[in-house]
Amino acid sequence: PYFHNGSVATLEEAVDVMLGGGKQNPHLDTVNLKPVELTDAEKADLLAFLRSLDVNYTVTEPTLPQ
Repeated sequence: PYFHNGSVATLEEAVDVMLGGGKQNPHLDTVNLKPVELTDAEKADLLAFLRSLDVNYTVTEPTLPQ
């Protein structure tokens, strides 16, 4: 369920793709997105941080003023 097209199934895969410099495509920003090497510990820390982010959205039906 990651990326706009669901091309990877897990957070680990998504992190690996981004650490590898992204997926090659004609619109890839190679100036700002470059491969990065992390130690196993650094990658584990990054994944732990990402998992700690909690986004709670409450969706309510819009109503018109009365």
